[in-house]
Amino acid sequence: MSYTTFAYSALECDTVLKGANKLNVSITVTNTGKVDGTEIVELYTHDYIASIAPCLRRLRDFTRVTLKAGESKKVSFAIDAEDLSFINAELKRVTEDGKFDVIIGDQTKAFTYSN
Repeated sequence: MSYTTFAYSALECDTVLKGANKLNVSITVTNTGKVDGTEIVELYTHDYIASIAPCLRRLRDFTRVTLKAGESKKVSFAIDAEDLSFINAELKRVTEDGKFDVIIGDQTKAFTYSN
């Protein structure tokens, strides 16, 4: 629980994740309240099409950021193909090519994955 409020802005994300590379994601978090506070910044992904019914949002990474009143900070993440994987109908871990969204707070950006 926090006694302040936070705003998210300027979500940046690579547009393509290919093979063993990493997808770089960053967002600016601002403490919009009048007191110092700590926010847990959560990165989710959404897979548009998969061989099984995917979850709407899957938590991939998170970090804690402490900000003084009025302070902003850029927070960065890096996710890879393993982070997009799931267990398929044959009970094997797979990462399928396709279109994804990265979601942080109220911000969303699309990217594609290809092996």
